[in-house]
Amino acid sequence: MFVALLPVHTVNFRFELTQQGVYSLTTHLTLDLTWRP
Repeated sequence: MFVALLPVHTVNFRFELTQQGVYSLTTHLTLDLTWRP
């Protein structure tokens, strides 16, 4: 059972990591556009 659930947790972790990366990138781009003179 643990082995069967392991790939699912790996996919979820990668998905969360990707979402966090996209959120961070979007935030940085927004701040750059907002604070750019």
